[in-house]
Amino acid sequence: MIDTTYGNVPQDLADRMVRASDAPLGTSFGAGNTEPWITEIVVALLKATGIPVAFETGAFQGATSVALAYALEAMGGGQLDVCEIDEERAQQVRARLLDTNVHQKGVWWNMHVADALSVIRSLPDHSLGLAWVDDDHTMAHVSDEVAALWSKMAPRGIITLHAGYG
Repeated sequence: MIDTTYGNVPQDLADRMVRASDAPLGTSFGAGNTEPWITEIVVALLKATGIPVAFETGAFQGATSVALAYALEAMGGGQLDVCEIDEERAQQVRARLLDTNVHQKGVWWNMHVADALSVIRSLPDHSLGLAWVDDDHTMAHVSDEVAALWSKMAPRGIITLHAGYG
């Protein structure tokens, strides 16, 4: 069952979405988390780029962060930068990433507790294989993030957005 407490999806629709997907829900999918079938698409897109460098905004509880870390491990190693403005959430995500032990297999990750725009500006140009934008959903902020990310993307890199704005 999907927890719809904080979402805008009625429970009956959420239940139908679960039945329509063959994605395993596990215990990490609750209100506010990215739907597991969307996470699977994001992971597939990262792998398709062949560029083992990913950036995520709005880590929340870390479900997508962990999936991206494991994807990088499957790619033979890489770099994951995760941005979460809330310190308590960032600590939870950090703990989840530590539990993966992906660093032992060549995946290096950084947890940034800061506004996403400041972190984006600090990233090297033309370095990202995938950017996952899922933090502040206001139109102005999303537009600023996409504009800032444009120069950070490697050739064939992909900018992905979840609940872009609204």
